[in-house]
Amino acid sequence: DQRPRRFDPFEQLEHGEAEAAIATRVEGDWELGPYVTDVSTTVGSAGGDVAVTSGELAGLRMEFPAGAAADGTTVTIEHAAILGQTWGSIIDPATPAIRVTVGDGSYLADAVNVSVPVVLAADEMAMGLFVGEGGELEGMPSAGGADSMVHLAARHMGDWFVSAFIPENMPAVIDSGFRAGVDNWQFVNQGSYVAVGGHCAGMSLTSMWYYTEQVKYGTGTAHLYGLFDYPHSMSRSPGHDSDDAHVIRWASVVQVEMAGYISPEPFRWLRDAGLDPWQFQVFRYSMLVTGEPQLVTLRSESGGSHAIVAFRADVGPITLAGGQQHQGGTLYVSDPNVPSAAGVIRYDATTSSFLPYQSALNADDTPKPFEHIGYAAKTAYVDWNGLTTSYAAMHDGTIGDGLFPRLAIYQLVTDPATGQARWALVDQPVADANGDVTVAMSITPSIPGQAVVVDVYEDGSTAMIGSTSVLISGALSEGRVVRSMLLHPGTTGHTYRLEIYAQRWFADSPAVKRWRWVDAVPLTIAPAGAPVTTTIPTATVPPSQPPAITVVPTEPPTTPSPVTVYDCSACPPGVLGLDCRLHCEQI
Repeated sequence: DQRPRRFDPFEQLEHGEAEAAIATRVEGDWELGPYVTDVSTTVGSAGGDVAVTSGELAGLRMEFPAGAAADGTTVTIEHAAILGQTWGSIIDPATPAIRVTVGDGSYLADAVNVSVPVVLAADEMAMGLFVGEGGELEGMPSAGGADSMVHLAARHMGDWFVSAFIPENMPAVIDSGFRAGVDNWQFVNQGSYVAVGGHCAGMSLTSMWYYTEQVKYGTGTAHLYGLFDYPHSMSRSPGHDSDDAHVIRWASVVQVEMAGYISPEPFRWLRDAGLDPWQFQVFRYSMLVTGEPQLVTLRSESGGSHAIVAFRADVGPITLAGGQQHQGGTLYVSDPNVPSAAGVIRYDATTSSFLPYQSALNADDTPKPFEHIGYAAKTAYVDWNGLTTSYAAMHDGTIGDGLFPRLAIYQLVTDPATGQARWALVDQPVADANGDVTVAMSITPSIPGQAVVVDVYEDGSTAMIGSTSVLISGALSEGRVVRSMLLHPGTTGHTYRLEIYAQRWFADSPAVKRWRWVDAVPLTIAPAGAPVTTTIPTATVPPSQPPAITVVPTEPPTTPSPVTVYDCSACPPGVLGLDCRLHCEQI
Protein backbone atom coordinates (compact mmCIF):
# COMPACT_ATOMS: atom_id res chain seq x y z
CA ASP A 1 0.00 0.00 0.00
CA GLN A 2 1.41 3.38 -0.99
CA ARG A 3 -0.82 5.39 1.36
CA PRO A 4 1.28 7.66 3.64
CA ARG A 5 1.50 6.30 7.16
CA ARG A 6 0.65 8.48 10.11
CA PHE A 7 2.80 8.44 13.23
CA ASP A 8 2.37 5.00 14.73
CA PRO A 9 2.76 5.08 18.53
CA PHE A 10 3.47 1.36 18.54
CA GLU A 11 6.60 1.86 16.46
CA GLN A 12 8.10 4.06 19.16
CA LEU A 13 7.25 2.33 22.42
CA GLU A 14 7.26 4.55 25.44
CA HIS A 15 9.97 4.38 28.09
CA GLY A 16 12.27 2.50 25.70
CA GLU A 17 11.03 -0.96 26.71
CA ALA A 18 11.90 -3.92 24.52
CA GLU A 19 9.36 -5.82 22.46
CA ALA A 20 7.31 -8.18 24.63
CA ALA A 21 6.85 -11.84 23.87
CA ILE A 22 3.72 -12.47 21.82
CA ALA A 23 1.00 -14.05 23.95
CA THR A 24 -0.47 -17.35 22.78
CA ARG A 25 -3.69 -18.99 23.81
CA VAL A 26 -3.74 -21.04 26.99
CA GLU A 27 -4.06 -24.72 26.10
CA GLY A 28 -5.80 -27.18 28.38
CA ASP A 29 -9.17 -28.51 29.49
CA TRP A 30 -11.17 -29.23 32.60
CA GLU A 31 -12.37 -32.32 34.42
CA LEU A 32 -15.92 -32.04 35.69
CA GLY A 33 -18.24 -33.88 38.02
CA PRO A 34 -21.84 -34.58 36.99
CA TYR A 35 -24.06 -31.63 36.09
CA VAL A 36 -26.85 -30.78 38.54
CA THR A 37 -29.93 -28.81 37.45
CA ASP A 38 -30.47 -25.61 39.46
CA VAL A 39 -33.51 -24.27 37.66
CA SER A 40 -35.54 -24.98 34.51
CA THR A 41 -38.26 -22.58 33.44
CA THR A 42 -39.51 -20.55 30.49
CA VAL A 43 -39.26 -16.90 29.45
CA GLY A 44 -41.19 -14.97 26.83
CA SER A 45 -41.00 -11.97 24.56
CA ALA A 46 -41.91 -9.65 27.45
CA GLY A 47 -38.61 -10.53 29.12
CA GLY A 48 -38.09 -11.30 32.80
CA ASP A 49 -35.67 -12.76 35.33
CA VAL A 50 -34.53 -16.33 35.89
CA ALA A 51 -32.90 -16.85 39.30
CA VAL A 52 -31.24 -19.63 41.25
CA THR A 53 -32.51 -19.53 44.83
CA SER A 54 -30.62 -22.37 46.50
CA GLY A 55 -27.49 -24.46 46.25
CA GLU A 56 -23.99 -23.53 45.21
CA LEU A 57 -25.18 -21.00 42.62
CA ALA A 58 -27.75 -19.32 44.88
CA GLY A 59 -27.96 -15.68 43.86
CA LEU A 60 -27.21 -16.23 40.15
CA ARG A 61 -29.72 -14.24 38.11
CA MET A 62 -30.34 -13.86 34.39
CA GLU A 63 -32.17 -10.73 33.19
CA PHE A 64 -33.86 -11.10 29.80
CA PRO A 65 -34.80 -7.76 28.18
CA ALA A 66 -38.05 -7.54 26.26
CA GLY A 67 -37.73 -9.05 22.80
CA ALA A 68 -34.60 -11.08 23.55
CA ALA A 69 -36.39 -14.45 23.45
CA ALA A 70 -39.57 -15.79 21.89
CA ASP A 71 -42.55 -16.78 23.98
CA GLY A 72 -42.19 -20.18 25.60
CA THR A 73 -38.38 -20.28 25.42
CA THR A 74 -36.97 -22.83 27.87
CA VAL A 75 -34.10 -21.73 30.13
CA THR A 76 -32.11 -24.34 32.06
CA ILE A 77 -29.24 -23.53 34.45
CA GLU A 78 -26.94 -26.34 35.61
CA HIS A 79 -23.62 -26.56 37.41
CA ALA A 80 -20.88 -29.12 37.90
CA ALA A 81 -17.88 -29.26 40.19
CA ILE A 82 -14.53 -28.52 38.54
CA LEU A 83 -12.47 -31.51 39.72
CA GLY A 84 -9.33 -30.37 37.96
CA GLN A 85 -8.00 -28.27 35.08
CA THR A 86 -4.87 -28.23 32.92
CA TRP A 87 -4.88 -24.58 31.84
CA GLY A 88 -2.38 -23.75 34.56
CA SER A 89 -2.06 -21.12 37.25
CA ILE A 90 -3.32 -18.34 34.95
CA ILE A 91 -6.80 -19.79 35.49
CA ASP A 92 -8.36 -19.73 38.97
CA PRO A 93 -12.02 -20.86 38.94
CA ALA A 94 -14.14 -18.77 41.30
CA THR A 95 -17.34 -20.68 40.44
CA PRO A 96 -18.20 -24.21 39.42
CA ALA A 97 -18.73 -24.99 35.76
CA ILE A 98 -21.98 -23.39 34.65
CA ARG A 99 -24.12 -24.56 31.75
CA VAL A 100 -26.95 -22.34 30.59
CA THR A 101 -29.22 -23.64 27.82
CA VAL A 102 -31.62 -21.13 26.27
CA GLY A 103 -34.03 -22.60 23.72
CA ASP A 104 -32.13 -24.38 20.97
CA GLY A 105 -28.87 -22.64 21.90
CA SER A 106 -28.93 -20.18 19.00
CA TYR A 107 -28.19 -16.48 19.42
CA LEU A 108 -30.78 -14.38 21.23
CA ALA A 109 -32.14 -11.18 19.73
CA ASP A 110 -30.56 -9.13 22.53
CA ALA A 111 -27.88 -9.44 25.18
CA VAL A 112 -28.85 -11.00 28.51
CA ASN A 113 -27.37 -9.81 31.82
CA VAL A 114 -26.06 -12.53 34.11
CA SER A 115 -25.16 -11.78 37.73
CA VAL A 116 -22.92 -14.44 39.28
CA PRO A 117 -22.07 -14.67 43.00
CA VAL A 118 -18.33 -14.91 43.72
CA VAL A 119 -15.95 -14.47 46.65
CA LEU A 120 -12.90 -12.40 45.72
CA ALA A 121 -9.93 -11.13 47.71
CA ALA A 122 -9.27 -7.39 47.88
CA ASP A 123 -6.62 -7.52 45.14
CA GLU A 124 -8.60 -9.81 42.81
CA MET A 125 -10.88 -9.22 39.85
CA ALA A 126 -12.74 -11.79 37.79
CA MET A 127 -14.20 -12.40 34.37
CA GLY A 128 -16.39 -15.01 32.75
CA LEU A 129 -14.75 -17.46 30.35
CA PHE A 130 -16.56 -19.56 27.74
CA VAL A 131 -15.14 -23.07 27.34
CA GLY A 132 -15.15 -24.59 23.85
CA GLU A 133 -15.43 -28.26 22.98
CA GLY A 134 -11.65 -28.57 22.78
CA GLY A 135 -11.02 -26.66 26.00
CA GLU A 136 -10.32 -23.34 24.27
CA LEU A 137 -11.19 -20.29 26.36
CA GLU A 138 -12.82 -17.01 25.40
CA GLY A 139 -13.73 -13.99 27.49
CA MET A 140 -17.29 -12.89 28.20
CA PRO A 141 -18.18 -9.17 28.23
CA SER A 142 -17.96 -7.70 31.71
CA ALA A 143 -20.91 -5.63 32.86
CA GLY A 144 -19.31 -4.77 36.20
CA GLY A 145 -18.21 -6.45 39.37
CA ALA A 146 -17.47 -6.35 43.10
CA ASP A 147 -15.99 -8.69 45.67
CA SER A 148 -19.25 -10.66 45.89
CA MET A 149 -20.91 -10.42 42.46
CA VAL A 150 -19.71 -10.34 38.85
CA HIS A 151 -21.99 -9.13 36.07
CA LEU A 152 -21.68 -10.53 32.55
CA ALA A 153 -23.57 -10.05 29.29
CA ALA A 154 -23.94 -12.16 26.14
CA ARG A 155 -26.36 -13.17 23.38
CA HIS A 156 -25.69 -16.88 23.88
CA MET A 157 -24.57 -18.95 26.84
CA GLY A 158 -23.29 -22.55 26.72
CA ASP A 159 -20.57 -23.79 29.09
CA TRP A 160 -18.57 -21.29 31.12
CA PHE A 161 -17.19 -20.33 34.52
CA VAL A 162 -15.81 -17.27 36.29
CA SER A 163 -12.04 -17.07 36.76
CA ALA A 164 -10.38 -14.84 39.36
CA PHE A 165 -7.12 -13.07 38.60
CA ILE A 166 -4.77 -10.58 40.24
CA PRO A 167 -3.98 -7.72 37.84
CA GLU A 168 -0.59 -7.05 39.44
CA ASN A 169 0.52 -10.61 38.70
CA MET A 170 0.04 -10.26 34.93
CA PRO A 171 2.89 -9.18 32.63
CA ALA A 172 3.28 -5.43 32.19
CA VAL A 173 3.03 -5.86 28.39
CA ILE A 174 0.53 -8.28 26.84
CA ASP A 175 0.74 -8.42 23.06
CA SER A 176 -1.46 -10.46 20.70
CA GLY A 177 0.86 -9.93 17.72
CA PHE A 178 -1.81 -8.18 15.64
CA ARG A 179 -0.52 -4.99 13.99
CA ALA A 180 -2.31 -1.94 12.56
CA GLY A 181 -1.31 -1.43 8.93
CA VAL A 182 -0.53 -5.17 8.67
CA ASP A 183 -3.43 -7.25 9.98
CA ASN A 184 -6.37 -4.88 9.48
CA TRP A 185 -8.19 -3.78 6.33
CA GLN A 186 -6.60 -1.30 3.94
CA PHE A 187 -9.88 0.48 3.08
CA VAL A 188 -11.42 3.11 5.35
CA ASN A 189 -14.71 3.09 7.22
CA GLN A 190 -16.85 5.16 4.87
CA GLY A 191 -19.91 2.94 4.96
CA SER A 192 -21.78 1.40 2.06
CA TYR A 193 -25.26 1.12 0.58
CA VAL A 194 -26.36 -1.38 3.26
CA ALA A 195 -24.20 -0.05 6.13
CA VAL A 196 -25.10 3.61 5.66
CA GLY A 197 -23.54 4.98 8.84
CA GLY A 198 -20.33 2.97 8.56
CA HIS A 199 -19.10 -0.61 8.85
CA CYS A 200 -16.63 -0.27 11.74
CA ALA A 201 -17.86 -3.35 13.65
CA GLY A 202 -17.85 -5.41 10.45
CA MET A 203 -14.32 -4.29 9.61
CA SER A 204 -13.09 -4.93 13.15
CA LEU A 205 -14.64 -8.37 13.52
CA THR A 206 -13.59 -9.66 10.10
CA SER A 207 -10.00 -8.46 10.59
CA MET A 208 -9.92 -10.12 14.04
CA TRP A 209 -11.31 -13.32 12.52
CA TYR A 210 -8.78 -13.35 9.69
CA TYR A 211 -5.81 -12.75 12.00
CA THR A 212 -6.94 -15.36 14.54
CA GLU A 213 -8.19 -18.10 12.23
CA GLN A 214 -5.97 -17.62 9.17
CA VAL A 215 -2.70 -16.05 10.33
CA LYS A 216 -2.01 -16.84 13.97
CA TYR A 217 -3.77 -20.14 14.60
CA GLY A 218 -4.54 -21.16 11.03
CA THR A 219 -2.59 -22.32 8.01
CA GLY A 220 -2.50 -19.00 6.20
CA THR A 221 0.64 -16.86 6.27
CA ALA A 222 -0.40 -13.78 4.26
CA HIS A 223 -1.35 -10.74 6.34
CA LEU A 224 -4.59 -8.97 5.57
CA TYR A 225 -3.59 -5.37 4.77
CA GLY A 226 -3.82 -4.92 0.99
CA LEU A 227 -4.28 -8.66 0.38
CA PHE A 228 -7.74 -8.55 -1.22
CA ASP A 229 -7.65 -5.98 -3.99
CA TYR A 230 -10.11 -5.49 -6.89
CA PRO A 231 -11.43 -9.06 -7.29
CA HIS A 232 -12.17 -8.95 -11.04
CA SER A 233 -8.65 -8.34 -12.30
CA MET A 234 -5.05 -9.38 -11.78
CA SER A 235 -4.13 -5.69 -11.93
CA ARG A 236 -3.66 -4.32 -8.42
CA SER A 237 -4.48 -0.77 -7.37
CA PRO A 238 -2.69 -0.13 -4.03
CA GLY A 239 -3.87 2.99 -2.28
CA HIS A 240 -7.13 2.97 -4.27
CA ASP A 241 -9.53 0.99 -2.11
CA SER A 242 -13.00 1.77 -3.45
CA ASP A 243 -12.65 -1.11 -5.92
CA ASP A 244 -12.00 -3.75 -3.22
CA ALA A 245 -15.54 -4.92 -3.76
CA HIS A 246 -15.87 -8.29 -2.08
CA VAL A 247 -14.20 -7.31 1.17
CA ILE A 248 -16.13 -4.05 1.51
CA ARG A 249 -19.29 -6.10 1.04
CA TRP A 250 -18.11 -8.64 3.63
CA ALA A 251 -17.55 -5.94 6.24
CA SER A 252 -20.95 -4.44 5.38
CA VAL A 253 -22.80 -7.74 5.71
CA VAL A 254 -21.24 -8.45 9.11
CA GLN A 255 -22.06 -4.89 10.18
CA VAL A 256 -25.72 -5.46 9.29
CA GLU A 257 -25.71 -8.70 11.27
CA MET A 258 -24.29 -6.83 14.26
CA ALA A 259 -26.86 -4.00 14.15
CA GLY A 260 -28.54 -3.76 17.52
CA TYR A 261 -25.83 -5.70 19.36
CA ILE A 262 -22.85 -3.38 18.99
CA SER A 263 -24.75 -0.25 17.92
CA PRO A 264 -26.36 2.15 18.52
CA GLU A 265 -26.30 1.63 22.31
CA PRO A 266 -23.74 -1.06 23.13
CA PHE A 267 -23.55 -0.09 26.79
CA ARG A 268 -27.19 -0.53 27.72
CA TRP A 269 -26.22 -3.66 29.66
CA LEU A 270 -23.62 -1.93 31.85
CA ARG A 271 -24.90 -1.69 35.39
CA ASP A 272 -22.14 -0.57 37.75
CA ALA A 273 -20.57 2.88 38.12
CA GLY A 274 -16.78 3.00 38.14
CA LEU A 275 -16.60 0.20 35.60
CA ASP A 276 -13.43 1.35 33.78
CA PRO A 277 -10.94 -0.49 36.06
CA TRP A 278 -12.73 -3.76 35.34
CA GLN A 279 -12.91 -3.04 31.62
CA PHE A 280 -9.20 -2.25 31.37
CA GLN A 281 -8.16 -5.35 33.30
CA VAL A 282 -10.43 -7.78 31.42
CA PHE A 283 -8.91 -6.51 28.16
CA ARG A 284 -5.51 -7.49 29.57
CA TYR A 285 -6.63 -10.81 31.02
CA SER A 286 -8.56 -11.97 27.96
CA MET A 287 -5.62 -11.06 25.70
CA LEU A 288 -3.28 -13.03 27.97
CA VAL A 289 -5.57 -16.08 28.09
CA THR A 290 -6.43 -16.20 24.36
CA GLY A 291 -3.49 -14.48 22.66
CA GLU A 292 -6.05 -12.77 20.42
CA PRO A 293 -6.97 -9.17 19.58
CA GLN A 294 -10.16 -8.02 21.27
CA LEU A 295 -13.22 -6.07 20.13
CA VAL A 296 -13.66 -2.60 21.67
CA THR A 297 -17.00 -0.81 21.69
CA LEU A 298 -17.09 2.97 22.09
CA ARG A 299 -19.94 5.35 22.85
CA SER A 300 -19.94 9.13 22.76
CA GLU A 301 -22.04 11.18 25.15
CA SER A 302 -22.92 13.37 22.17
CA GLY A 303 -24.46 10.32 20.49
CA GLY A 304 -23.36 7.38 18.41
CA SER A 305 -21.13 4.32 18.75
CA HIS A 306 -17.96 3.03 17.16
CA ALA A 307 -16.06 -0.28 17.15
CA ILE A 308 -12.29 -0.83 16.97
CA VAL A 309 -9.73 -3.57 17.74
CA ALA A 310 -7.42 -3.67 20.78
CA PHE A 311 -4.31 -5.74 20.12
CA ARG A 312 -1.88 -4.90 22.93
CA ALA A 313 -2.18 -3.78 26.56
CA ASP A 314 0.59 -2.11 28.59
CA VAL A 315 0.70 -0.91 32.18
CA GLY A 316 2.91 1.95 33.34
CA PRO A 317 3.01 5.73 33.48
CA ILE A 318 0.90 7.68 30.98
CA THR A 319 1.34 11.31 30.01
CA LEU A 320 -1.75 13.52 30.16
CA ALA A 321 -2.50 16.46 27.87
CA GLY A 322 -0.97 18.96 30.32
CA GLY A 323 2.26 17.01 30.61
CA GLN A 324 1.51 15.42 34.00
CA GLN A 325 2.30 11.74 34.43
CA HIS A 326 -0.11 9.36 36.11
CA GLN A 327 0.09 5.65 36.70
CA GLY A 328 -2.18 3.69 34.40
CA GLY A 329 -1.95 1.84 31.13
CA THR A 330 -2.38 1.88 27.38
CA LEU A 331 -4.46 -0.13 24.92
CA TYR A 332 -2.99 -0.09 21.41
CA VAL A 333 -5.84 -0.12 18.91
CA SER A 334 -6.59 -0.46 15.22
CA ASP A 335 -9.29 2.02 14.16
CA PRO A 336 -11.14 1.40 10.84
CA ASN A 337 -11.19 5.18 10.31
CA VAL A 338 -7.36 5.27 10.21
CA PRO A 339 -6.25 1.90 8.81
CA SER A 340 -2.56 2.61 8.27
CA ALA A 341 -1.52 3.36 11.86
CA ALA A 342 -2.21 2.35 15.44
CA GLY A 343 -4.01 4.52 17.95
CA VAL A 344 -4.02 4.42 21.74
CA ILE A 345 -6.58 4.41 24.54
CA ARG A 346 -5.19 5.61 27.87
CA TYR A 347 -6.30 4.33 31.26
CA ASP A 348 -5.64 6.67 34.21
CA ALA A 349 -5.29 4.68 37.45
CA THR A 350 -5.30 7.91 39.47
CA THR A 351 -8.90 8.64 38.48
CA SER A 352 -9.78 4.98 37.77
CA SER A 353 -11.08 5.92 34.33
CA PHE A 354 -10.26 5.84 30.65
CA LEU A 355 -9.33 9.08 28.96
CA PRO A 356 -11.78 9.84 26.11
CA TYR A 357 -10.74 8.30 22.81
CA GLN A 358 -10.85 10.69 19.85
CA SER A 359 -12.37 9.29 16.66
CA ALA A 360 -15.54 9.56 14.55
CA LEU A 361 -18.58 7.47 13.64
CA ASN A 362 -17.01 6.92 10.22
CA ALA A 363 -14.03 8.24 8.30
CA ASP A 364 -16.04 11.10 6.76
CA ASP A 365 -17.71 12.23 9.96
CA THR A 366 -16.63 14.95 12.40
CA PRO A 367 -14.17 13.71 15.06
CA LYS A 368 -15.38 13.72 18.64
CA PRO A 369 -14.50 12.14 21.99
CA PHE A 370 -15.79 8.71 22.90
CA GLU A 371 -16.00 8.72 26.68
CA HIS A 372 -17.32 5.20 27.24
CA ILE A 373 -15.03 2.28 26.39
CA GLY A 374 -16.05 -1.35 26.78
CA TYR A 375 -14.82 -4.88 26.25
CA ALA A 376 -17.12 -6.72 23.84
CA ALA A 377 -15.35 -10.10 23.53
CA LYS A 378 -16.04 -12.15 20.42
CA THR A 379 -18.67 -14.90 20.16
CA ALA A 380 -20.71 -13.32 22.94
CA TYR A 381 -22.23 -11.05 20.29
CA VAL A 382 -21.50 -12.53 16.87
CA ASP A 383 -21.54 -16.04 15.44
CA TRP A 384 -17.80 -16.59 14.96
CA ASN A 385 -18.40 -19.75 12.93
CA GLY A 386 -20.70 -17.71 10.71
CA LEU A 387 -17.69 -15.56 9.78
CA THR A 388 -16.09 -18.70 8.35
CA THR A 389 -19.13 -19.16 6.11
CA SER A 390 -19.26 -15.52 5.04
CA TYR A 391 -15.49 -15.57 4.37
CA ALA A 392 -16.12 -18.33 1.83
CA ALA A 393 -18.93 -16.26 0.28
CA MET A 394 -16.54 -13.31 0.04
CA HIS A 395 -14.07 -15.50 -1.84
CA ASP A 396 -16.61 -16.73 -4.39
CA GLY A 397 -18.15 -13.28 -4.88
CA THR A 398 -21.64 -14.08 -3.58
CA ILE A 399 -21.29 -12.05 -0.39
CA GLY A 400 -24.03 -9.41 -0.12
CA ASP A 401 -26.22 -10.89 -2.87
CA GLY A 402 -29.78 -9.93 -2.06
CA LEU A 403 -28.69 -7.03 0.16
CA PHE A 404 -26.89 -4.83 -2.35
CA PRO A 405 -28.63 -3.65 -5.53
CA ARG A 406 -27.34 -4.78 -8.93
CA LEU A 407 -26.02 -2.62 -11.75
CA ALA A 408 -28.43 -1.81 -14.59
CA ILE A 409 -26.80 -0.85 -17.90
CA TYR A 410 -28.53 1.24 -20.56
CA GLN A 411 -27.33 1.56 -24.14
CA LEU A 412 -28.47 4.26 -26.53
CA VAL A 413 -29.79 2.34 -29.55
CA THR A 414 -30.99 3.89 -32.82
CA ASP A 415 -33.85 2.18 -34.63
CA PRO A 416 -32.60 1.84 -38.27
CA ALA A 417 -36.17 1.96 -39.58
CA THR A 418 -37.25 5.17 -37.86
CA GLY A 419 -33.94 6.74 -36.85
CA GLN A 420 -35.34 7.23 -33.36
CA ALA A 421 -32.86 6.94 -30.48
CA ARG A 422 -34.00 4.84 -27.54
CA TRP A 423 -32.47 3.80 -24.24
CA ALA A 424 -32.45 0.03 -23.88
CA LEU A 425 -31.62 -1.80 -20.68
CA VAL A 426 -29.14 -4.40 -21.94
CA ASP A 427 -27.26 -7.39 -20.59
CA GLN A 428 -24.07 -6.16 -22.25
CA PRO A 429 -23.40 -3.07 -24.35
CA VAL A 430 -22.25 -3.63 -27.93
CA ALA A 431 -19.83 -1.42 -29.87
CA ASP A 432 -21.13 0.06 -33.11
CA ALA A 433 -19.41 -0.11 -36.50
CA ASN A 434 -17.20 2.85 -35.51
CA GLY A 435 -16.10 1.20 -32.26
CA ASP A 436 -18.20 3.53 -30.11
CA VAL A 437 -21.00 2.97 -27.58
CA THR A 438 -23.17 5.35 -25.58
CA VAL A 439 -24.13 4.08 -22.13
CA ALA A 440 -25.83 5.18 -18.92
CA MET A 441 -26.18 3.22 -15.70
CA SER A 442 -28.43 2.83 -12.68
CA ILE A 443 -29.13 0.19 -10.02
CA THR A 444 -31.96 -2.25 -9.49
CA PRO A 445 -33.93 -2.31 -7.32
CA SER A 446 -33.86 1.43 -6.81
CA ILE A 447 -35.64 3.98 -4.66
CA PRO A 448 -37.89 6.58 -6.36
CA GLY A 449 -35.95 9.80 -6.79
CA GLN A 450 -32.63 8.09 -6.12
CA ALA A 451 -29.59 9.34 -8.04
CA VAL A 452 -26.86 6.91 -9.02
CA VAL A 453 -23.29 7.66 -10.03
CA VAL A 454 -21.00 5.27 -11.89
CA ASP A 455 -17.32 6.18 -12.22
CA VAL A 456 -15.47 4.55 -15.11
CA TYR A 457 -11.80 3.51 -15.05
CA GLU A 458 -9.48 1.62 -17.31
CA ASP A 459 -8.85 -1.78 -15.79
CA GLY A 460 -5.73 -1.51 -13.62
CA SER A 461 -5.78 2.29 -13.53
CA THR A 462 -6.66 4.57 -10.62
CA ALA A 463 -7.38 7.60 -12.82
CA MET A 464 -11.08 8.06 -13.52
CA ILE A 465 -11.85 8.57 -17.20
CA GLY A 466 -15.53 9.41 -16.95
CA SER A 467 -18.70 9.40 -14.88
CA THR A 468 -22.35 8.77 -15.64
CA SER A 469 -25.58 8.84 -13.68
CA VAL A 470 -29.28 8.10 -14.04
CA LEU A 471 -31.94 9.73 -11.87
CA ILE A 472 -34.70 7.22 -11.23
CA SER A 473 -38.13 8.79 -10.71
CA GLY A 474 -40.19 5.62 -10.86
CA ALA A 475 -39.87 2.29 -12.65
CA LEU A 476 -36.63 1.65 -14.52
CA SER A 477 -38.31 2.29 -17.84
CA GLU A 478 -39.30 5.76 -16.56
CA GLY A 479 -35.81 6.75 -15.46
CA ARG A 480 -34.58 10.16 -16.57
CA VAL A 481 -31.03 10.02 -17.87
CA VAL A 482 -29.19 13.10 -16.66
CA ARG A 483 -25.75 12.04 -17.80
CA SER A 484 -24.60 9.53 -20.38
CA MET A 485 -21.19 8.56 -21.62
CA LEU A 486 -19.65 7.95 -25.03
CA LEU A 487 -16.99 5.24 -24.81
CA HIS A 488 -14.55 4.23 -27.53
CA PRO A 489 -13.84 0.55 -26.87
CA GLY A 490 -13.00 -0.18 -30.51
CA THR A 491 -14.72 -2.66 -32.77
CA THR A 492 -13.18 -5.63 -30.94
CA GLY A 493 -14.64 -4.60 -27.57
CA HIS A 494 -12.98 -3.71 -24.30
CA THR A 495 -13.29 -4.12 -20.50
CA TYR A 496 -13.51 -1.20 -18.08
CA ARG A 497 -13.84 -1.02 -14.28
CA LEU A 498 -16.95 0.59 -12.80
CA GLU A 499 -17.34 1.97 -9.28
CA ILE A 500 -20.96 2.52 -8.32
CA TYR A 501 -22.41 4.94 -5.76
CA ALA A 502 -26.02 5.74 -4.93
CA GLN A 503 -27.92 8.10 -2.70
CA ARG A 504 -29.22 6.50 0.47
CA TRP A 505 -31.44 7.98 3.13
CA PHE A 506 -30.61 7.63 6.82
CA ALA A 507 -33.34 5.68 8.60
CA ASP A 508 -33.42 8.07 11.56
CA SER A 509 -33.20 11.18 9.35
CA PRO A 510 -35.37 10.67 6.24
CA ALA A 511 -34.44 14.09 4.90
CA VAL A 512 -30.69 13.35 5.01
CA LYS A 513 -29.21 11.70 1.93
CA ARG A 514 -25.64 10.43 1.61
CA TRP A 515 -23.67 9.04 -1.29
CA ARG A 516 -22.85 5.44 -0.45
CA TRP A 517 -20.71 2.81 -2.16
CA VAL A 518 -22.62 0.03 -3.93
CA ASP A 519 -20.11 -2.09 -5.86
CA ALA A 520 -17.07 -2.24 -8.14
CA VAL A 521 -17.56 -4.45 -11.21
CA PRO A 522 -16.19 -4.91 -14.73
CA LEU A 523 -17.98 -3.51 -17.77
CA THR A 524 -17.22 -5.53 -20.89
CA ILE A 525 -18.23 -4.01 -24.23
CA ALA A 526 -19.05 -6.68 -26.79
CA PRO A 527 -17.43 -6.46 -30.27
CA ALA A 528 -19.22 -4.68 -33.08
CA GLY A 529 -21.82 -6.88 -34.74
CA ALA A 530 -22.78 -8.78 -31.57
CA PRO A 531 -26.52 -8.83 -30.85
CA VAL A 532 -27.93 -6.29 -28.38
CA THR A 533 -29.95 -8.19 -25.76
CA THR A 534 -32.67 -6.04 -24.20
CA THR A 535 -33.93 -7.09 -20.77
CA ILE A 536 -36.95 -4.76 -20.34
CA PRO A 537 -39.02 -2.52 -22.66
CA THR A 538 -37.08 0.51 -23.86
CA ALA A 539 -37.79 4.15 -23.07
CA THR A 540 -37.65 7.01 -25.54
CA VAL A 541 -34.89 9.54 -24.90
CA PRO A 542 -36.44 12.68 -23.36
CA PRO A 543 -36.15 15.81 -25.54
CA SER A 544 -34.04 17.46 -22.81
CA GLN A 545 -31.46 14.68 -22.96
CA PRO A 546 -28.01 16.34 -22.67
CA PRO A 547 -25.25 15.31 -25.06
CA ALA A 548 -23.09 12.38 -24.07
CA ILE A 549 -19.71 13.02 -22.44
CA THR A 550 -16.89 11.87 -24.67
CA VAL A 551 -14.31 9.75 -22.87
CA VAL A 552 -10.71 9.43 -24.00
CA PRO A 553 -10.10 6.45 -26.28
CA THR A 554 -8.72 3.21 -24.89
CA GLU A 555 -5.69 3.73 -27.14
CA PRO A 556 -5.09 7.51 -27.07
CA PRO A 557 -3.85 9.27 -30.20
CA THR A 558 -0.20 10.27 -30.46
CA THR A 559 -1.08 13.96 -29.97
CA PRO A 560 -2.34 14.90 -26.49
CA SER A 561 -6.09 15.17 -26.14
CA PRO A 562 -7.32 18.64 -25.10
CA VAL A 563 -8.32 18.94 -21.46
CA THR A 564 -11.76 20.41 -20.83
CA VAL A 565 -12.29 22.31 -17.58
CA TYR A 566 -15.90 22.15 -16.39
CA ASP A 567 -17.53 25.01 -14.53
CA CYS A 568 -19.84 23.41 -11.94
CA SER A 569 -22.37 26.18 -12.45
CA ALA A 570 -22.61 25.20 -16.09
CA CYS A 571 -23.28 21.50 -15.47
CA PRO A 572 -26.20 19.94 -17.36
CA PRO A 573 -29.61 20.04 -15.66
CA GLY A 574 -29.88 17.53 -12.84
CA VAL A 575 -26.15 17.41 -12.08
CA LEU A 576 -26.15 20.40 -9.75
CA GLY A 577 -26.27 19.26 -6.18
CA LEU A 578 -24.61 15.93 -6.86
CA ASP A 579 -21.47 15.16 -4.91
CA CYS A 580 -18.61 17.09 -6.57
CA ARG A 581 -16.14 14.53 -5.40
CA LEU A 582 -17.88 11.99 -7.59
CA HIS A 583 -18.62 14.33 -10.48
CA CYS A 584 -17.43 17.77 -11.46
CA GLU A 585 -14.20 17.61 -9.52
CA GLN A 586 -13.03 14.51 -11.40
CA ILE A 587 -14.53 14.86 -14.89
